Amino acid sequence: MRVPMRFRNLVTTICFLAVGLMAFTTGADDDLQLTLPQQFDVGGGFDLPGGNQDDPVTFSGSYVVSANGKQGRLSIQADIAEHWHIYSLTQKPGGPVKSTLTLPDSSNIRLTGEFTPNKDPHIKPADIFPVPSEEFTGTVIFTAPFEILPGADPTKLTIQPTFEGQACEDQEGGFGKCIPLGPLVVEVGYEGVAEEPTAGPYRDPAAHVELVGLVTPSTVQPGDTIRIEITATPDTPYHIYDYDVQPSDAYSKTLIAMTKTNSWSFTRATTSAATEQGTDTSGHKVLYHEQPVTWTVEVRVPKDAAEGEYTLGGMMGYQTCTDSKCDRPAGASFTATVQVGPPTETSTVALTFGKSSYREAKQASKLSFAQMDQNLSLLSVIGFSLLGGLILNLMPCVLPVIGLKLMSFAEQGGESRGRIFALNLWYAIGLISVFLVLATLSAFLNMGWGEQFTYTWFKVTMIAVVFAMALSFLGTWEIPIPGFAGTGQANKLQEKEGYAGAFFKGIFTTILATPCSGPFLGPVFGYTLSQPAYVTYVIFGCVGLGMASPYLVVGLAPSLVKLLPRPGAWMETFKQAMAFVLLGTVVYLFTTINGGYFVATLALLVAIWLACWWIGRTPFTASFPRKAMTWITGVAIASVLGYFAFHYLTPHEKLLPWKPYSPDALAAARAEGKTVMIDFTADWCLTCQANSRFAIETPKVLGVVEENDVVTLLADWTDHSATIKAKLNELGKDSIPMLAVYPAGSDDPIVLPDLLKEANVVDALELAGPSQTSDTAQGSDTAQQDVSTAMR
Repeated sequence: MRVPMRFRNLVTTICFLAVGLMAFTTGADDDLQLTLPQQFDVGGGFDLPGGNQDDPVTFSGSYVVSANGKQGRLSIQADIAEHWHIYSLTQKPGGPVKSTLTLPDSSNIRLTGEFTPNKDPHIKPADIFPVPSEEFTGTVIFTAPFEILPGADPTKLTIQPTFEGQACEDQEGGFGKCIPLGPLVVEVGYEGVAEEPTAGPYRDPAAHVELVGLVTPSTVQPGDTIRIEITATPDTPYHIYDYDVQPSDAYSKTLIAMTKTNSWSFTRATTSAATEQGTDTSGHKVLYHEQPVTWTVEVRVPKDAAEGEYTLGGMMGYQTCTDSKCDRPAGASFTATVQVGPPTETSTVALTFGKSSYREAKQASKLSFAQMDQNLSLLSVIGFSLLGGLILNLMPCVLPVIGLKLMSFAEQGGESRGRIFALNLWYAIGLISVFLVLATLSAFLNMGWGEQFTYTWFKVTMIAVVFAMALSFLGTWEIPIPGFAGTGQANKLQEKEGYAGAFFKGIFTTILATPCSGPFLGPVFGYTLSQPAYVTYVIFGCVGLGMASPYLVVGLAPSLVKLLPRPGAWMETFKQAMAFVLLGTVVYLFTTINGGYFVATLALLVAIWLACWWIGRTPFTASFPRKAMTWITGVAIASVLGYFAFHYLTPHEKLLPWKPYSPDALAAARAEGKTVMIDFTADWCLTCQANSRFAIETPKVLGVVEENDVVTLLADWTDHSATIKAKLNELGKDSIPMLAVYPAGSDDPIVLPDLLKEANVVDALELAGPSQTSDTAQGSDTAQQDVSTAMR
């Protein structure tokens, strides 16, 4: 069967458009870039000092001196408010007002070098001005070396640097206001003796890892690549978390950010070392390295780079942990000097490390990630967006709904050309609308692609929706949107796909796609981090358009529908088969949620199953009031059961200071004269969980435990334990739940079996009495009575 010529022409045009847009600037001169309006007050108005607005930039200063008291380093820190920027000290003439830092003649010190920033400015191509703008955002620190003049006290130097420049606000449409800054005299304070940076192995005293960094080659020719390698060797039994290009809210991933590159392009860090998977103390899934791991960043030297000495620098954020405890997140800065020129024998130089903080590395990482792809122009990014969106259709996250869409294509056979186009257009609109919502979240809430899947509530919602869809595919109930999932009903109107069904299929397809990030999309979404909101909308919209393009092509060339089999009984079989694909998606989504929510989520699915079965029992021909009542009942059933599931079956914070039970732990506590309470429990024991939630883990019981200095031991029998079974048998029991309280100095425990009330536990603890101190502990012959009957 031949594909129509107009379709082949259309596909060829789309492919050439996407590839051509990427090649337009990636292979062309840097001058051939489409630029965007810069944020600037084209009206020329400046807000003069003394206004009522908050200061957009605050300055602070400090200095440190060398151990011999003869040299020092002056630091001026500018904290720039969100949505504002200042310009660099090297801003070229003809552009915006550059920043200046000057130091008047002093009898204390003399500068021996120029002020240099701790990071490169963000370069915006020439637009309003004839030269590129060099902008700083966030926090930037300017440092300069100085020598201390004879007779000056290093701890009491008078240093009064002056800053002068301009701060501009970023606003949509290129109409941000600008205000002059200064001349401002920055107050400078003494911070002590400088901590000398370490060349070679570096170790933060508060962390359990050694860092070693190398730069290869140390002398490089224009056009070549420099390799920066950082090796982390954790101490046993510690591990270091895996690297990511952006910070994570779940745990302190390793961050490596380039802050000084001389505007040379660079890559994200890569490693060939395998990661291990585990869970942290909060139950989150984490990836980490227990063995030495080396990360590599490649820096490309421009072909037109002049010969001379250049400084490369960056920051690293990291955290080291064991299975039970973690060090505080730490940070380190690193620098190295490389030479551009003819190669020499010395091919490697060690990185010089200095102390920093994880917070600084986190901020630098966000800016560094945004700058990785700043050499891309808008047109090339649009090309990547279209192609990346197209490839998203092949990602495993989307395949279940793609099968559903193929079935709707088959249903379109025999439809008019206009209706086929309209159905596919509505599908594309639904698909693109989600991308525009994601663009809004990215532009205004700084939410990255797929970040919604980091929230448990969203993942549970997706599990519920996909499961309900699978039940619909299996015929348990019918989704009340024409043609959304097909139907087993005889009504022809309901069998045909409607515009609403096509629209919501597009929405659902995109939501399922967000856990996957296809090729080309990493640079695309990174590019949006430093762009105005309207560029973010353009980029996300193009990704959506690329993803929707196959369906728009079918809408424009409806003869392609004839390539699919005619509608028939096979569609019902195919639909039911797709239900099992969706159930597989449910299984996958289960692996993404915290294990503590498994039982509650499974209970919610059973509740949804019950509700869908109840709704599906109502005949299609039933009256509207009957249908409405059925839906209200079904939704109420699912809501009530879901509420109780997540209220009672999810992890709750333990109030009591439990320690794992062992015979040694019990013997040690009793030897110290402690009153001991042992809770024999298991996750599979519902009565145990009810006792814990309502009778044991309560503020009143906690008060008695703290007042009487009671040691609380948890005998968890979730998995078989011969030690726990032996203790149960010793206490005359062979099953759980059971609570045992050992009074201080007594061998006769108070045993409380079965279902408990809070009053039972409180009475038993009060009857057992407080722990005995070493001064007062002596063998107590006080008779302990068996109160288990009275406690019922």
